[in-house]
Amino acid sequence: MKRIGSLLLVLLLLFSAVPASAASVIRENGWSVILHADSPWYILDGEWLEASHSFEKDENGNLFISVNDFRAIFKCNLTYTYEDCSIYLNENGREIWQGLHTPVLFVDKVAYPHPAAYISSVGGDVMIPAEPYASVLGYVGSFSTSPDYAPGKLSLVRPSQEYKISGLEVNKAMQMVTVYGTNVAGETKALKYMVCSTGNPVSLTPNGTYYARPLTYSKAGDPWYFFSLHNCWILYCTQITGNVCFHSVTFNQRGVNTLSQSAYANLGNAASHGCIRLTVEDARFIWENCKGVPVYITDGAYNETMQDVKAQFLDTRPTYSEYVASLQGNY
Repeated sequence: MKRIGSLLLVLLLLFSAVPASAASVIRENGWSVILHADSPWYILDGEWLEASHSFEKDENGNLFISVNDFRAIFKCNLTYTYEDCSIYLNENGREIWQGLHTPVLFVDKVAYPHPAAYISSVGGDVMIPAEPYASVLGYVGSFSTSPDYAPGKLSLVRPSQEYKISGLEVNKAMQMVTVYGTNVAGETKALKYMVCSTGNPVSLTPNGTYYARPLTYSKAGDPWYFFSLHNCWILYCTQITGNVCFHSVTFNQRGVNTLSQSAYANLGNAASHGCIRLTVEDARFIWENCKGVPVYITDGAYNETMQDVKAQFLDTRPTYSEYVASLQGNY
């Protein structure tokens, strides 16, 4: 009986170590893109915009787009490598690889005959077939001509999809958090990026796999928490392991007017005592939507997409006084 009791205790501890998931389902709205042949103009969700290079059509009705414009329009990490003259896209666990002037496209390492990528005679841009590259991002559509636009146009639509939040990844090299979601087809993608501050060189944030948990020793439903260890107040604290948590930038007292100016200014740099500091809005997102979700903390590496998101955040974030004003009356 003693052995059975010990076994039950071990099993109880093992199962209680992984919290039941209460992760939210996030609905991602669909997008529509219409690219006009022989023109730099395109329509993104009803809005007319101008690309840097005209879209070029071949005799078979394939529409080509520059690598730079594809990256900007479809918001993905498409790269062209000069050393081996190759184009590479890795998105949502799917891959495309194609060599310049090579009439073969590798989709998930399977070869398909397809029009070759080439260098445009106008401007020298690297041009790729918009399809099937866009299909890897979830777009479907076709090329057509009509009396109102004889050169033709490629119409692409990405349907709305629902993703259950399935993981949080902390990239310490980039000082960024990525929120991942998985749809009913089992496809996983990055849903959201957050700029953060992880531990400083003296108080490193530990690497490892953990789970996002509500703080069991905080007042249920109260977004404020007094962090006695460091004599500061925080909003929306979600425990990762021990005293390491996701939480907002720090406050000197309970009240948004006491926001730490240095904590806000240091978002994007390693500056915490080991926790992962976020804007109030991002900390709230995790607090409300990510209970039980796995958290992967790594040293990380440079990521071009993250760098673009981070640069935009830092360039456009409100001043300290503007941010404090935006928090007033809400907490």
